Amino acid sequence: MQLLVHRGEVESAAELQWEIYRNTQQLDDYRRLVELATEHGLPTDYRQRACDWLIARLDKAPETPFTFSPSAVNSLLEIYLFEHRLADALALCADRPVDPGLLRKLARALGNPDDSLPLYMRLVRSEVRNTDNRSYRQGIALLQELHGTLETAAQRQVFAQSLIQLRTEFKAKRNFIKWLNEAFAQ
Repeated sequence: MQLLVHRGEVESAAELQWEIYRNTQQLDDYRRLVELATEHGLPTDYRQRACDWLIARLDKAPETPFTFSPSAVNSLLEIYLFEHRLADALALCADRPVDPGLLRKLARALGNPDDSLPLYMRLVRSEVRNTDNRSYRQGIALLQELHGTLETAAQRQVFAQSLIQLRTEFKAKRNFIKWLNEAFAQ
């Protein structure tokens, strides 16, 4: 690619980088593509092209199910987070399963507990369903992280209601409930 840029064939270099991104779906490859297009003022909007391509793939089954390739939803979420398109990221996550690490990044990036609380609760439930002590502790840590962001009495009230729901939903998970009660006394 660098050779093409050096020879002045920037559009060919961008197309090559586009093909690389399509094959890897790695954020670093996307960044290189966008930087190249921006730096050289290319007419193709690769940001939009990548998003459109991923959106078209959201509900399609992978062509080769036995090889690893990132899911379109996770790749698109990564782009939305990178581009700070938080509303789009939130909408994407609303009804699709996504990588928990990316969901946590989104919850942190939102900054507003009113928006991030449902995401944190989704992450906590996922952890607790793993039914092991490490996951229970991770769930408690997520709740503590969320609790540290609460600013208003209304947010603390919603959080308290969420804790009640967790206690009811997971009452059979004795270790989780014990550690939840220790971390957040009733």
